[in-house]
Amino acid sequence: MYNNVKTIQGLKGKGPTLGGEKLGLNPLCGYPEDLSIADIKKILDDCPSVEELVRKYPVEGNFLADRG
Repeated sequence: MYNNVKTIQGLKGKGPTLGGEKLGLNPLCGYPEDLSIADIKKILDDCPSVEELVRKYPVEGNFLADRG
């Protein structure tokens, strides 16, 4: 578990960001740094619909999926 925390903390400052206003995360959330609100909005705006997910990742033999 300690190694997982070290790996996550090692991600601080890596990768692109849109920057801007920060979310204000508590450090106890486990993120290596605060998240940009613009980055979160970009992720949420790019979420595929349920139909797109089912089409892209079908699960054969799923009882509920077979029932519609």
